[in-house]
Amino acid sequence: MFVPAAKLGLLFYQGGLHRYVSRLGVNMAKRVLLSCATLDAQQMLDCGFLNEVVEPARLDEVTRALGAQLAGMAPLALLGMKKHLTQIAAGHFNASDYIQDLARADTSDDLREGALAWQEKRAPVFKGH
Repeated sequence: MFVPAAKLGLLFYQGGLHRYVSRLGVNMAKRVLLSCATLDAQQMLDCGFLNEVVEPARLDEVTRALGAQLAGMAPLALLGMKKHLTQIAAGHFNASDYIQDLARADTSDDLREGALAWQEKRAPVFKGH
């Protein structure tokens, strides 16, 4: 990874600044953006920019497996957690919005299906409501 903005005279865009600081921390964001440091895959993994490094030959297999794993989860819970984790990372957590999403998930058919599937020791079939 290499971000040449400073070498080109560009002030990096606001969303990118926020994303780099929230995901990498301010010190690593400064290293990448201010010094135009080039990071290899291992360094990107170590600083938290990447979750996993996958050999090109396994990329299709790994992405399909992750897609299948995510597709098997309850959409309201999954999307709600993603939304609120992103807000927390950005420093913009909205408690009332969270309470609404929590109530929606807590009264969903998917929650009942998840509990029943757990009890019956089978895979749940979620529908997103």
